[in-house]
Parts: sequence; C-alpha cells; structure tokens
Amino acid sequence: MFRPNRDVRFSKDKSPYRLWVGATSESRAVGGTGYYIEVAATRLITGFGAMLMARDQLERFRAAIDDEQSGRAFEMFAAGSLPITSGIEPPLKTGPRGYPSDHPRTKFLRWKGAAIVQEYDRADWMHSSEALERIRTIWRGAAPLKAWLDANVGASETPVR
Repeated sequence: MFRPNRDVRFSKDKSPYRLWVGATSESRAVGGTGYYIEVAATRLITGFGAMLMARDQLERFRAAIDDEQSGRAFEMFAAGSLPITSGIEPPLKTGPRGYPSDHPRTKFLRWKGAAIVQEYDRADWMHSSEALERIRTIWRGAAPLKAWLDANVGASETPVR
C-alpha cells in the first residue's frame, strides 16, 4: 500500500495528502516486478510489470531483447492488444552503449522498464462488478509479459537499501 501522505519537502505544492490510493504486489520500487492498482475519484489505473528495473535486471533485459528468439517474442506481444510501456522513466534518447544504432529492436533497448498500464477515466461501471472484471482482464492479459520477464529478467539481485 502507498502511504496516504506524500513527501512535501522539495515540492512547491505542500498539500499533504494523496488524492488516490494504490497498492502493488511487490515491495521493491526499483527492481520489483508485480501487479499494480490505483484508485482515485477521477480514474482507475491497473497493470503489471517492472516500472523501473535495477541495473542487473536492465542488463538481462537488454541481453534478452538483443537475442533473436526472446527479442522477437517480446516484440510480438508488445504489438498485441495490451499496451506495453517503458515504465516510469522515459526511455534513453539513443540506444545504449554496446548495441548497434540500427538494431531492429532499438526502441526496446532504450527502455528502463517494461509494464502494461491501463488507465480508465471515471465511469459508472467503476461502481459495479465490471471494475473487478476489467482489472482481472488486464492482469490475466499480462501473463505473456510476466512469463517473459520471469524467464529472461528475473528478480533483482541488488540488495534493498
């Protein structure tokens, strides 16, 4: 669970409370891979993935993207019906060092995470059992990404600070 207050030390906006509640199945912010849900008065966000990979995960991720077989598999389900994003941080502006600039999957090599994130604006269905079904649909639809991350990236071996 995310705490209801936010860190206001370096913010111009000093309002102390979040206007949403969220939870994740993973305790690590960096290096964690898990399910996510966020509920607010104006929206519902749900998803699965690695929002920000640790350095060791990122190395394994890029090696898997570079590999012909696992890279093509990632490319195939990235083009599927559920949008896969680069996570919480913007991608690198250019390809990472050690990879050719004309690599066929440079777009993915630039990523620092890999996550399916689905955002829904406020709607009447959110007050019914349809909300649960939509969340389940996203989480079940994330199964190929989960399997790929489990097989190719795995958990971070970096100690939690």
